[in-house]
This record gives sequence, structure tokens and C-alpha cells, in this order.
Amino acid sequence: MNVRAQPLRKPLPTATRQAKPQLSAVGGQAHVLQAIADRASNARQLGVLQRMADGRARTNIPATPVIQAYGLTDESKDPVWRVSDSDKSAVPQDQDEGGNKLYATPDIIKDGDKKLLAASSAIGLHQSDDEMTLAGETVYGVAPYLRDQAIADVDHDRTKKLKQINAGDLEDDEGVTDDEIMALWTDCGKAARTIMGVQDTGKSPKATTNIGDSAPSGNPADYSNELYPKAIKAFFGSKANKKFLKKNVHYTTNFIGWVSFVKPKDPKHARKMYSALGEEGREAFDKHVGINRFANPEIGDAYTMVTEKDMPGFKSSGRTWNFHWAGVIAKDGGDNLTLEGYAVSAASEIKKAKETMSGQALKDEIARLRKWAADYVDRDWLFQMYGTKRKGETFHDDHLGSGTHGNRATTFHATK
Repeated sequence: MNVRAQPLRKPLPTATRQAKPQLSAVGGQAHVLQAIADRASNARQLGVLQRMADGRARTNIPATPVIQAYGLTDESKDPVWRVSDSDKSAVPQDQDEGGNKLYATPDIIKDGDKKLLAASSAIGLHQSDDEMTLAGETVYGVAPYLRDQAIADVDHDRTKKLKQINAGDLEDDEGVTDDEIMALWTDCGKAARTIMGVQDTGKSPKATTNIGDSAPSGNPADYSNELYPKAIKAFFGSKANKKFLKKNVHYTTNFIGWVSFVKPKDPKHARKMYSALGEEGREAFDKHVGINRFANPEIGDAYTMVTEKDMPGFKSSGRTWNFHWAGVIAKDGGDNLTLEGYAVSAASEIKKAKETMSGQALKDEIARLRKWAADYVDRDWLFQMYGTKRKGETFHDDHLGSGTHGNRATTFHATK
């Protein structure tokens, strides 16, 4: 994977966000989209509205953009894209977390769709009519969709809500009704588990590593707590790793020189032992176990990162998340393509409730607000591309570098 400015010979038009987007198309749907755009609180919302507008332009509304100011790209600068090593796929970096468009060759799209189906994913991939030229080859827009048959047997209110929104029978939580742009949970875990085909099935994903799998759980902190003690012992057992081990930290010796492994007291102690390996030792450990930079999910699986607040040296940036998930929807050589949700927050609403309510009424309102945020559905999901071969390009490097997990975190490959 590499980062380029304007990799496409026919780049998307750049634009800056204006105070109030202007309407340039006619029809009831255009006015609905514009009204929502006027209320949009961020450029990400405007981006998804533009995608909807573009879809309308290809159907029954005159072929002119509905929303006239939408991107994050400064028109005085070239747009930045993540482009695969093969030059067969690209994701515009509309914001820090990724972009709302993905372009790929037909073979990558077909392979992703086929393998998602084989993995019983609730998500499939279509090739759209949107096309560009990348390194002399035509690449097409990737349009994800909710695969009804993959979740047809799940009888749950949340699943029904998601299916009705995607059928155009129900507004999403942004107030938009549309059956062309896929709607998905904003919660990153729900989004990833939908891609994995386990959301609301009563099943949970598990971490898979080179030393074995964890027990199923929806919380990656459980993976960390279970696997670090096992992984430390497995790492100790390899002669190649002896140079990284420290006496009285990882092992002890008796009066005749007999070496004994120091069994960690608990997961926190195991993570402390990991930290004591040093930078080179930790990288060797990560490779031995298959975590962090060496986590490489298959299509239909997911990355998951857990913040390690009790790992020595942890520092918070002041906006620390507990975890993040990203479902893999396609692969392009050594580059992984993901579709990710980013949760909405009920913090401000909870703060207001605390100012005016108390007792059981406050508890009930906080529970309601948290459920509202957890079950929020919209069309603001993002695509992203991560490398798997070079340091600095991986999911682990990308998200740890964002500061949203402080400076200590573990990335696992999650599977069913």
C-alpha cells in the first residue's frame, strides 16, 4: 500500500465545505436531502448525502449534483488516496478514518463478494457504474449491500430494523429513507460482526493466533486477558527467543542453574512481562503469536484493537476508546480493504439528563440513551485500506498512531 495525491487519471472533483450547501436539482427527494444536509453536523454526513445524490443523478433526477459542497479536500491541494501495491484498488482519504468510496478492479470485487458469501457474511459487494482509470487500468466503485439471505433466519428487533431501513421501508437514525446506499450500525463492533455474519445470532467471534484461539467474546479485552498469559509461556518455550528474556522477570534460576519460567499471576502481570521484553523482543513476540502488526484477517473476518491501560508506560491522549473493530471485505495482494463503523456518542445527552433528572428516572434515561447510541444506524460507514507487509501501514500502526487508544494497545485477528 502507498499514499498518493490524485492517483486517478480522472480524479473526483474537489470541493470545500461551505456554510450552507446550495440546491441544484429539482424534485422532492432533492429537497429532502438538502434539508438533511443543512442540518448535518459534519462533513462525513455530507459525504454520504452526496453519495445518495449521485445515485439519484443516475436514476430519475437530472444528472447534476444535489449537494454542492461536500468533501474534506482543500481545493488548493491534491486529494490524498491510499493505493494498493498492485494499483488495482484505491480509497480516497476523505477524513482521518478513511473514505466513503472504494475503487477496485472487477476481479477484486468479485473475489470479495464470493468469499464474503462463503463466510456467511451479511454483507455482499456489487460493482457500480462509477469508474476511474488507475495506472492505466479501469477500476470501479464498490457498492456494499445487505445480503438478506445471510440473516433471514435471525428473528431479532435489531435485525428487523436494519433490514427495513435497507429495504427503504424505514428511516435510518439520520432521518434518511433510501434503498440504494447500504445502511449499517455505527457501532464498530456491530458493523464488524455483521460483516462476519454473527451479529444478533447468539454467537460471538473469537481471536485466532499462532498459539491457539481464545474463547468467543464480543469484547477484545477478554482476548487479551486470556491470551497474554498463554502467549508469554509459549514465547518462553522457543529457544530462538531466549535472548529477549530477563532473569527474575521471565525466568529464575536455582543454585545448580536450573531455569524455571515465571508464571504470570494474572493478565496484568503477563502484559508487564511482555512490556519488559524490549522493543525488539516485543516485535518478535508479536510475530510469534500473530498479533498487532502481524494480525492479518481473512475476508469475512475482522481486526479488533483493545486499549491496554494497565500495560506499563500507558499514556492517554485524552480521547481514548476502549476498542475498535474493522471487518475485512476484500483483499488486494498484501493489502486489506475494510468497511468500518464509528459509533455515535450519547455523552452530551447524558450530561443534559443529569442536570434535570435524578433517581430511577435518570437511570432509565441513561439506559435509553446508551441503547439509542448502541443501536444507531446510518449510512456514514467508511472504507479503508491497510497494508500487511510494511511497518507503518498496518491496521495496528494506523490506529495506534491515531492516539485514540493511547500509546498501548493490542490488535487481534477475530474470526468465527
